[in-house]
Amino acid sequence: MASTEFGEGLAAALELAATQRTALMCAEAVWWRCHRRLLSDLLQHRGWLVLHILDAGPAQPHPGNPDARPAGDGLVYPALQGGLFPEG
Repeated sequence: MASTEFGEGLAAALELAATQRTALMCAEAVWWRCHRRLLSDLLQHRGWLVLHILDAGPAQPHPGNPDARPAGDGLVYPALQGGLFPEG
């Protein structure tokens, strides 16, 4: 998410979203198992309303990740595991 390409793609998507209802999709069925989880956290952090469409029922608001921490206009997440090699 720190790449120039990501920033440019996100800017293009947000420009579109500023003028019309917009959906971001991928082939993964559920948002919490793919990059949409990170993207949703970032958009929510920047003040966008993020709704997940899972089926024909009502859209669900993004719950956010309580582990995400603000870092500039982005987010950082804690390491899920220790280093590969023991320290010391």
